Amino acid sequence: MAPVKWMAAEVLAERKYSHYSDVWSFGVVLWEVMTLGRIPYEDVPPEDMLSVLTTGLRLEQPKNCPEDLFVLMGWCWALTPTDRPRFSHLTLRLKDFHEKISAFI
Repeated sequence: MAPVKWMAAEVLAERKYSHYSDVWSFGVVLWEVMTLGRIPYEDVPPEDMLSVLTTGLRLEQPKNCPEDLFVLMGWCWALTPTDRPRFSHLTLRLKDFHEKISAFI
């Protein structure tokens, strides 16, 4: 069985893989990390994922997840692939985020 809960809508609909679909999956992995390993879309059957995503349902903000990090995740989950960030931009944003929190660690 394919990991449909990590797949972008265009992959589920058309098997259209790209760096944009990888960004979507990366956003889901970020969410997993922030939830300490929860299963994404836990209550959604795999066969319903495409309709759920196209209606706009997204993962909820994890507890203790900073707002700016959750906004970044949401950007990764844009329905239109070209509206998602590139990994180069994600890298810069995550480095900035790391610098912010390093002061408190």
